[in-house]
Amino acid sequence: MASDPPPSVEDRVKRRAKYENTIHLLLFSLAMEELSMAHILNAEGEKIQHALGTLHGTNPLARTVKDICDVNGSVLETLKELTKKDLILLNKLDRVTQAFMQTEEEPF
Repeated sequence: MASDPPPSVEDRVKRRAKYENTIHLLLFSLAMEELSMAHILNAEGEKIQHALGTLHGTNPLARTVKDICDVNGSVLETLKELTKKDLILLNKLDRVTQAFMQTEEEPF
């Protein structure tokens, strides 16, 4: 039984470069998701400001305590969902980091 020859240095370098590029793309996608979440958080803050009339050039939309509580409840639900999403992203980041660290130790 003939065994395959070991990959050339050039092949190993190419594979390593592809792998590192994949890691960079995964990290970039995680960063973009975090950025989108930051925009959502900002919008939720502006929603509260708009309801209270503290956003520049707006009048209060909330006329009663119930109106304020409704806005607060809506923001709270969004924050809960964003917290869940952030935990998922943290898990993904951990897995990407572990994968990268494992291949740092093992030759390609």
